[in-house]
Amino acid sequence: MPLASIGFQPRWRSLVLGLLLALLFSQVVAPFLYWMITRGGIPGFETGLAKIVGMPTWYLLFAAATAGIVEESLYRGYAVERLALLTDSYWWAALGSTTVFALLHWPMWGWGPRNTWN
Repeated sequence: MPLASIGFQPRWRSLVLGLLLALLFSQVVAPFLYWMITRGGIPGFETGLAKIVGMPTWYLLFAAATAGIVEESLYRGYAVERLALLTDSYWWAALGSTTVFALLHWPMWGWGPRNTWN
């Protein structure tokens, strides 16, 4: 299957839309959710940060360089496309993929960051 089947289609419109959405989420949505979480007394990133302090530097660098690409390709690309074929709905596919993504990250990062960044 071509990479276009999971959303890799280099177009200027997609790039601009992606940058605008990133700006919106990083400057408006994430700060608002972070504010809500801190007001609610939900723990933040401290849980996950305490776990990674003792990890080897090489591992942290490797994870930082590869995790985003692999996770987005797997959960947002492959999983959404395949689930959409099964459910005939991109909304259900996105909901299912996002739910699995959040649940798999919960043990490391806790509830607060999952609400902030997902």
